Order: sequence, then C-alpha cells, then structure tokens
Amino acid sequence: MSDLRRFSPKPTVLILCLLGILLGLFLALGAPNPFAGLGLHERPSKFLMLLRVGGALIALFSLMRVLGWKSLAADRDGVEERGWFSSKRHRWADLKSKAMDRPEGAPPTYRLRFTTGTVELVAAHWRAADVEALRAMAP
Repeated sequence: MSDLRRFSPKPTVLILCLLGILLGLFLALGAPNPFAGLGLHERPSKFLMLLRVGGALIALFSLMRVLGWKSLAADRDGVEERGWFSSKRHRWADLKSKAMDRPEGAPPTYRLRFTTGTVELVAAHWRAADVEALRAMAP
C-alpha cells in the first residue's frame, strides 16, 4: 500500500468505554448482595438490584464497544477496515455508493457501500478532519 493514511475513532471514546467497564464492574461487584439476610417472605431492595444489574449492563455494553473497535487504513487503491479479530480490504473500484456528505440514520453515520460490504463511521466517534480526508480519497 502506498501513500497509506490511517484513521481511528476519537481516543475519548476508548477512554470512556474503559471507564464504563471499570464503573460497571465496581457497581456490579461492589454493591451489597440484595438477598443477604432476607427472610422467607421478604423482598430484596430494588435499588441494590438496580445497581447490580445496571452495573453489569454498563460493563457489558462498554466491553462490546471495545471489542468492536475498528480503525481504517486508506490509500489510492482502497480502504482497509481493521478490528481486534479481523481485517477486511475494500477496493475503491468496488465502491457502489458513498454517503459522506452528511451523516444519515440513527445514530448519525457516514457510509461507504462496497460490493463486499459496508464501512460505517458513526459521526460522534470520528474526527471531522478524518471524515473529510476519507471523503477526499473516495472517488
């Protein structure tokens, strides 16, 4: 690959996800057991249950975002999507459509559609300068 340019999401997204994992684990594991010391017909505290379940969900969703982390490497031949577990190359010749003028959908996303798949960039996670540079590289 010649003239390789690398793109990655904002580092604050990764930092917030790591903090979310730590906070979620702290809430899920640090909250007192809501079932401790209950009698036969007593109900557990809803607040403690919320802390436990909510903390586990925060940690799970943050972990999913970190595991789904993708970065891009682009040159004049195409774009390569790189993740923790895979890498996929798309050639500019296979580009079917590009929605890079303005983000669309929910969440607002820029899309490059190829015959072999789609590259999606969530607008809030990517720097505007990186999106502009990728837009300029796309034919």
